Amino acid sequence: MLVIIFLFSWSLPLIATDALTNLERAFLLNQASLLKNVLPANRYLNISFPAPLSISNNFSSEQSFLIFNYLFSRFKTLEFYSIHLYYPLAQKGTAILRARWSFQDRQTNKRYALDVYFFLKTSSMLPALPENTVIDQLPWKIQEIKGLPR
Repeated sequence: MLVIIFLFSWSLPLIATDALTNLERAFLLNQASLLKNVLPANRYLNISFPAPLSISNNFSSEQSFLIFNYLFSRFKTLEFYSIHLYYPLAQKGTAILRARWSFQDRQTNKRYALDVYFFLKTSSMLPALPENTVIDQLPWKIQEIKGLPR
């Protein structure tokens, strides 16, 4: 397991590892507070999950935190792992993370699995950055989360 994590981490751009670590820890530990560093502060986040989660709308970072707090209290994560990071995309400073999330409903004990796609951007998309700014070393923020049934 450690070898797989090492090889996967080695193949990812170093810049995205903080965001990926926060995402994986938040889901594995069922702690929405770990997502605060990767949620966008000044814009809405599109979150879309199929049934049984049945969420699809744009939410502020505070609303997103409350939604994940509810999801993690209602559904217990069984596994969460990154499958692939599509980086760099055509637009520099953007990436898509594909992950598998399986979880169990604490009320019904039913199990579900989703492929979850996280669209990530650096703060390089903001205007007026200094010319010598290394875009890939800026913090990554989630712009969109989309879950699809497996």
